[in-house]
Amino acid sequence: MTANISGTSFMLDEDAYRELNAYMDDISARLSGQDGREDIVDDIESRISELLHEWGAGGLRVVTLSMVDRIKATIGDPEIFGDPDFGKTYKNDRPMGKKLMRDTRHKVLGGVCSGLGLYFGIGAAVMRALALILIICFGTGVMAYIILWIVMPKPKTSYDFRLLEEMDAKQTL
Repeated sequence: MTANISGTSFMLDEDAYRELNAYMDDISARLSGQDGREDIVDDIESRISELLHEWGAGGLRVVTLSMVDRIKATIGDPEIFGDPDFGKTYKNDRPMGKKLMRDTRHKVLGGVCSGLGLYFGIGAAVMRALALILIICFGTGVMAYIILWIVMPKPKTSYDFRLLEEMDAKQTL
């Protein structure tokens, strides 16, 4: 199918077209009633077009479902656009603190080990190794992981995602 994204024509397979259309409809619906909704949606479409050009889409190359998944991962879940904190700026000169939550950006199963790693300032690989040791040696690791998966919240607001980014940046320093 041919789609016009921010003034540029792209060829999309049917699944990619449906998924991208649903993604944009969800974002648009979450922004309904907000001032500047059209401008925000136009900016998102422009960014999608830029990403597709960067990844070599266009011309004879067809946009696939995996490319749409990469777009969604890059731009973010539609839930953040309905967040009251969306679009607000935060002062970067003061730390935002820490919060124990799953890191869904770098997850293998549920993001528990990567979230614990960020919270305690330990690499996700080290936390995964510790979890594996608990599973192999004591047999309690599976139950502990499942309980943590249920108890630890996943990030939902733009503040949560920004907090994860700050904890990640501190860890890599």
